[in-house]
Amino acid sequence: MPLARDLNELIQRYGGAIAVGAESVLQPRHTPSDPLPDLAPVETCRSKASGRPFTFYPSQREKIAGALAGLKAKSRVWMICDCGTGKTAMSLGAAWTLLHRRCFRLLVMCPGHIVRKWRREIEYMIPGVVCKIIRNFDDMMKFESLAKSMTAPMVAVIGKDTAKLGFDVDRPCASKRKMKLHVRLNAESEMLPGDVPTPIKPFNREAAEIEVIRVVEVACCPRCGKIIQDGDEENSEPVIYDEYIARNEPTICKNCGDKMLTNARGFRKNPHIDRYIQRKMEGVFDLLIADEIHELAAAESIQGNTFGTLASACRYTLALTGTLIGGQALDLHAPLWRMSAELLNQRGFNIQNLGGARISAIARNQRGFVTRYGVMEHQIVRSCRGEADDFTGRVQRGACGRRKQYKTNERPRPGISPDLFNHFLLDRAVFMSLDELGPALPTLERVLIPCSVSRDLSDAYKKLDGELRDAIKSRANGKGPPGLAATRVQALDAYLDKPWGWSPITAPMYNENGQRCGTETVA
Repeated sequence: MPLARDLNELIQRYGGAIAVGAESVLQPRHTPSDPLPDLAPVETCRSKASGRPFTFYPSQREKIAGALAGLKAKSRVWMICDCGTGKTAMSLGAAWTLLHRRCFRLLVMCPGHIVRKWRREIEYMIPGVVCKIIRNFDDMMKFESLAKSMTAPMVAVIGKDTAKLGFDVDRPCASKRKMKLHVRLNAESEMLPGDVPTPIKPFNREAAEIEVIRVVEVACCPRCGKIIQDGDEENSEPVIYDEYIARNEPTICKNCGDKMLTNARGFRKNPHIDRYIQRKMEGVFDLLIADEIHELAAAESIQGNTFGTLASACRYTLALTGTLIGGQALDLHAPLWRMSAELLNQRGFNIQNLGGARISAIARNQRGFVTRYGVMEHQIVRSCRGEADDFTGRVQRGACGRRKQYKTNERPRPGISPDLFNHFLLDRAVFMSLDELGPALPTLERVLIPCSVSRDLSDAYKKLDGELRDAIKSRANGKGPPGLAATRVQALDAYLDKPWGWSPITAPMYNENGQRCGTETVA
């Protein structure tokens, strides 16, 4: 078989055979000829809730079908779509199509400033859904309780900053009060200084008990001062302060109804909401939707680790982003470990052998990943003594001798290998650009409509302009930079659109030497 002289000749000769071979190896999970999912109930629900007709575009339906195929095959799918393509609606459509045949539980993790937007979209899109925003641990406990009793589909929306935070368990707290109590001892050796013994009848012949009057600290309510007692009204005993603090549950005061508790800081390490979901609610949530996943790319980020923890507690995971990679292969390293660790293990990466150090195992695995799938810059600093170096460029990194020394610095640089997509994203990602919606979107026309200024606004505008002009003229022969010309342009440009709610316009003052000496009101 003759060799091709260049790439063009190679494609011309053997392009058909290459395409056939590639098609036999790469079988797409969804093709345009495959049937699309039925999203009519979702579209009807959205249309009724919003008051406007809503239907998915054909390109959006194809992406939902691709995400469904990936979730059914691999359970972990990336939805990498440009801003404005409808990632939120497509992800909810895919979730409903995947889980609607049973009473499902959905968990959404997103930035904290869009949790209410996610709740609105969920209530618009999913028929009969019950959506709750998780702001603290108590909200999660209430959601868990409702999830056990309700038969409707339920969704929990939690901000990524909330999911990473610890929660405090209520601990008993009380005030102290000294009180004389009768205490029974087994032997005289247990007596303390200040105990006053009182003889009692022994219970048996072999050992006699001793009763003493001891001053002890009992627990009382911090609000009303009532002493806390155990037992019923007939057989009640005061509670020792140390015994009450050691309890697991706080007590409610029977006199004023105050619950005597405090937070757990200082008593125990605070558990986190994501860890509680992983350990106590495993299997409750069917699907995790993680929005803006590119913000969780740091290897040692607590929010990034929170995403990995929640993904391990859910059966399916759908990661949404518009800019997955910012130009470096390092941007995808940590999210890959949290989404598809088995793919990295298949490529020879292993973080199990890198434990037991301050830096995280994922962070210490970055160098090999960047060297293989990105660009690693090596900066070699060479210092020579004498004439032993021939300056041929043959450098042994890390070598050190009597006459010359070498020092190597490494840092990741922009650049991505195509294998990064082939090995990790090809069969687990759905890509969509805004151009795919172009033919279906209505045309956008911009029309400028001039409008006249009312007389009152015109007079106020001229008055403001006159005050600023007078201030500029008064500073013409003064010292220091005036700076009022730019202020005048900005103020007059904004005043016509919003002529209310303004504060006085001030400018710095300068003395005869050109030094700043305060501010003055100019308008």
